[in-house]
Amino acid sequence: MSNYALRSQLSQLESKLRQVEHYNSQLLRELSIVVNGVSRAQGDLEDYNSKLRSILDSCSRTMHSSHQRVVDSVALQKEIERLYVRFKNVELANKKIRAAKNKIYYDFANYRTVRKIVQGIMDNLDLRMVSERTIMKTVEVGHLQTPDYWLTCVLISVLAWRNDDRELADRAMDRALKLAKKESAIFYMLFNLLMARDTAALKWFYTYQECELKGSDQRTFLMLFSLVSKTMTDNVDDRIKNEIYAYIKTVIDANLKAAGYSEEEMVSQIGYFFDRTQPSDQLQYTLLRKHCREFDELTSVMMQAKNNINILEFILRTIHVPIDEKNTFLKEYINEIIAAPNQVEKDVYDEIAYNELIIRLGGQVGLAKEQFADEQERKASDLDLIAEMIDWIYERDSQDVNGQIRLNMFTLTKMLHEKAVKAHAEKYRSRRKSSLQVGIGEYSTLVDFNNEDNEQAKIVAFHTAKRDEGLRAIKDFPAYVGFGIAAAALVGSFFTSFLLLAVSLGGVGYGLFNLLSNKTKRKQLEQTSNEHIRTTGEIMRQLFAEFKEYLKELDEYDAYHSKIMDELSKV
Repeated sequence: MSNYALRSQLSQLESKLRQVEHYNSQLLRELSIVVNGVSRAQGDLEDYNSKLRSILDSCSRTMHSSHQRVVDSVALQKEIERLYVRFKNVELANKKIRAAKNKIYYDFANYRTVRKIVQGIMDNLDLRMVSERTIMKTVEVGHLQTPDYWLTCVLISVLAWRNDDRELADRAMDRALKLAKKESAIFYMLFNLLMARDTAALKWFYTYQECELKGSDQRTFLMLFSLVSKTMTDNVDDRIKNEIYAYIKTVIDANLKAAGYSEEEMVSQIGYFFDRTQPSDQLQYTLLRKHCREFDELTSVMMQAKNNINILEFILRTIHVPIDEKNTFLKEYINEIIAAPNQVEKDVYDEIAYNELIIRLGGQVGLAKEQFADEQERKASDLDLIAEMIDWIYERDSQDVNGQIRLNMFTLTKMLHEKAVKAHAEKYRSRRKSSLQVGIGEYSTLVDFNNEDNEQAKIVAFHTAKRDEGLRAIKDFPAYVGFGIAAAALVGSFFTSFLLLAVSLGGVGYGLFNLLSNKTKRKQLEQTSNEHIRTTGEIMRQLFAEFKEYLKELDEYDAYHSKIMDELSKV
């Protein structure tokens, strides 16, 4: 093929190549447009997705917030309904109380009349304010209205006795005993005491002893305690006092032997009352507070020991009653007997008490039922005189329990108080110790505060061991390596190049620097160790001094225990 033909073919190929390149160029432009469009579309899609997610998140939050508001609204509605029920319970309780009080006022007016008459008779024994004719006339009307009221029968028997009508008096007394033996016996006993008829009073006291004792008899025993008090304004024969005291002792002995009685529980109960008076002062031992990890325990032991002062003061107040203190409980108790509701009234008064409890508890009927049932059960249960006396001694104020009555109770339970005082002392003495965990900086150990020399030796041993460990960590080996390299370089410089002299000098310098640095470190370790031994030892000496002061203060408070036992021995 000629050159012309080849050039012609080459020209054609070049022309086709240019066409292809032109087509490629157009295709690239179109592809670029498509790519740009796709990119813009993708960007728009991402923006749309972002907006859509934002809208969905906002909707989700709104729905969650709405759901929470619905839940809160439902809870609020339930609370409103609960409060409304409680409000209606309180409102209903108020209505029942008003109805019960109206019943007491209108339906039980005859009982009030009888009580006024009896009260008038009791006052008339001393004041002669009411004529017997007036009393007798009123009693006749009262008896027709209240034939089954024990106090009416008692009233008739008293008036019949004063008018020498023995037959009527006996019939009325028998009827009173059938209606309410326990209340009638106590009333007759007190009435005869006020009339200075000691033999008759004893007879009725024996009748009272035939009755079963319940939890509701605790006020009666307060009255009996008042009868054996030394500071009474009422004159009570010693024979009666001895009989009453012996009876109380018998009841206590029976309680001691009763099933379920626990002396340990009673002693623990007294200990609980002791603990309530415990002070909460802060100890002023700054170093012990800072370094002793058992400082709170030291404080607790000290406060328990210091509580001996409060226990002693309470016992002194209890056993030293002023001789001029007057006992008014007997008169108050007589008024209580007269005012006590009979069985017909009791149900109404219980209804009032129950509804008043509902009001106090804010309409919580379930809780009111539970508490009211517990109180009724307590009144109906057997009398636990020991537990009652402990409660009277520690929980009641002077308005409820006269000082002399409290002393009588304290005397009868003296053994329990002695054991409680001993248990209190043993409680803090058993926690007293002389070995305590102490931390001074990095030094921590169990310190025996009975051996200061040993503790100082332990400090020296600890910091010496730490110093030795630090010294062992300092090595001179790198210096000797440097010296070896210097010697080798020096020898080599004679055979090869004098440049090795520089290496030799560098090795010597490194070795000398390492030795001097190690010497400085060893000296610093020695100084630091000695300083730590000195400062730690000084703090330890101060801790021993503070602990000695602590023990001195603790012993001072502990000494009050002997004073308490001395006072108890005088009871």
